[in-house]
Amino acid sequence: MKRIVSLVAFLSFAFNFFASNPVLDNPDNSPFWGVRVGYDWSLPGKWDTPVGDDIDLFKSGPGVSISGIYNLPVIANLFFEPGLTFYYDQYAYKDLLITNEQGGIIDKDPKVIKYGLRIPLVFGYRFDFSDRFSVSLFTGPQIGYAFSGKIKFKNKDKMEEPLPEELFGDYGQRRFNIDWNIGSSFEVDYHWQFSIIGSLGLNDIQKNSINFKENRVTFALGYNF
Repeated sequence: MKRIVSLVAFLSFAFNFFASNPVLDNPDNSPFWGVRVGYDWSLPGKWDTPVGDDIDLFKSGPGVSISGIYNLPVIANLFFEPGLTFYYDQYAYKDLLITNEQGGIIDKDPKVIKYGLRIPLVFGYRFDFSDRFSVSLFTGPQIGYAFSGKIKFKNKDKMEEPLPEELFGDYGQRRFNIDWNIGSSFEVDYHWQFSIIGSLGLNDIQKNSINFKENRVTFALGYNF
């Protein structure tokens, strides 16, 4: 009986603490719109081959993204934040040499360039430490679709037989991908926000027997209206 009374007392204290603590339950919560400008750093994974050998075919590369978000309070400082992101990202092949019949090098490490949209659907919790500063932690899925993808060669005119430039050919990559986002943000004066987001690729985006996933880190500066 004493344990039950103690448990009830503890739960009552915890409820009152959460309900009366603006760090965890801010009474001024309300929905808002926001915009974000991000610097993407693509981290392509290795090619996982059917025979079990991993091929480190790509190296990382930069990109940019522009997002609009809607932040919807759920309960206390828990929120749901869907968004729409347009991106332009690139990375490059690693140690890939393209030669002519005489063995001369005519190109090296062509770039992979993509642009498209992503739809993040994340849940998070905000800690309002003061009227001027808060920290949020969030996670959730992100759906992506590439409008265009190209392999960019520097010296295409010097090739004896042109290589395919379309990234989404019969044996190329898929346009559709799913990521899982994990991130944190720092908010000043309820308006300015800086975010760090890690995106882990969940699905295989290579059409052939190779298993290949893309990962990413994004540093974003935002403004909330």
